Amino acid sequence: MAAEMSDTTFKPIVYEPILQFSIILDNKIGKLNDLVRLFHNHDEHILAISVIEHADIHIIRTIPSYPEETKELLKAHSINFVETKLIGIELVSVTALTKVMQAIAEAEININYMYSLLVHRYGHSVIVASVDDAQAASTILRRVGLRILGQSDIIR
Repeated sequence: MAAEMSDTTFKPIVYEPILQFSIILDNKIGKLNDLVRLFHNHDEHILAISVIEHADIHIIRTIPSYPEETKELLKAHSINFVETKLIGIELVSVTALTKVMQAIAEAEININYMYSLLVHRYGHSVIVASVDDAQAASTILRRVGLRILGQSDIIR
């Protein structure tokens, strides 16, 4: 007689992305202030921000608390953006970043860029990263004992 299947079957943990918006602004005094004020006036919280300078423009990478509302806000104000899926990693100790880098390097996954969130979950630091294979990175980082965060973990 064949063994009965258990009610608990193996289900791989699916990585939940954190959504980032990359916005191009003219490199002029006050443009970043205008963007931050727009978010503030519409009760959109900026959870992370990175500013990259390129000649006459700035590329603003931002992670909002509510991506769908942010998307509609940017469209309503004719602000061009690109949406990118990132992986979120909670760092509970000062050595956790080393653990992240080692695990990612050993798995031969490329990190395109990374930065930290302004808001920290339960007092822990959180980094977000753009990687070549977020699902594989998520799996590997979980195996070494790190907590992977998704958009639902960082909503305010």
